[in-house]
Amino acid sequence: MENQTTHSKVKLALAVLTSPGAAFEEINRRNLLGSALIISLIAGTLSSVPVLITVASGERVQALMLGKSNPVAWVGLSMLLALAMQRLLKWIGTEVDYAGLLTLMGWSQVTLAIVQVAMIVMSFSLASSAPPTLYINFAFAVLATASIGYVLLMGLAVHTLTGAPKARGILSYVVVLFATVIAFSQTYVTAKLGPFADALPGVGSTARLVAGADQTPSAVAAVVGLVLGMIVLGKARQWPIETLRLNVTAAGLVGMAALGIYLNYAYKSNYYGKLRQAHESYIHE
Repeated sequence: MENQTTHSKVKLALAVLTSPGAAFEEINRRNLLGSALIISLIAGTLSSVPVLITVASGERVQALMLGKSNPVAWVGLSMLLALAMQRLLKWIGTEVDYAGLLTLMGWSQVTLAIVQVAMIVMSFSLASSAPPTLYINFAFAVLATASIGYVLLMGLAVHTLTGAPKARGILSYVVVLFATVIAFSQTYVTAKLGPFADALPGVGSTARLVAGADQTPSAVAAVVGLVLGMIVLGKARQWPIETLRLNVTAAGLVGMAALGIYLNYAYKSNYYGKLRQAHESYIHE
């Protein structure tokens, strides 16, 4: 890569996997934020396929996973994670450009796209009548390798943008990721399972299944990420006030539309209501 000034975006995507240091340098120099967001959209679209396969196999409750596994939520959460990571790095003394961090984070999601392809293979294999163990084991290996690779790329991204040690970028991403898991998953699930603490084993296990699939917090956080991310980008790029308002409004409308569709499905499904009714029927009858 060092012998050429610029490369095609396909070659850059491959270089993210084979020689990420050189790829990140060129991506940052060329300011390929638009391509980064497109890669994130592709990864988000791929993430919905395993969910749809699982739902088609008869596990309808897993459709709740689409609150997070969709392209709009994927981009919104990426923007929110990049913003949280930037703030954390600033707090520990490392200034990093938000647009640059979001750009490299988006290009790094080439690895997450590979993860989603592996998930598609696993979901399809598990949904078949006789799952081929070889394919599942191979998919597990790819999934684990690509997932770890993405975390390592976060360290390299921060190093490329600031010169800070790679470990600082890795640890900051891990801290932000753990914080979001606790906030969006563990806390929410615990609150949802509270009314079923003394329920029958069947009701309790079903409630845990529903709460585990429920991605309402991630869907809401994605809207916040889209709006806040667009505001920060606009200020960093010094967009005219009219352009900033237009982009923020458009991002908010797209996010709210996706959130509205998801909440409407969750409301019509009424899984928690049906479980509470079953629990109360057992108590009173």
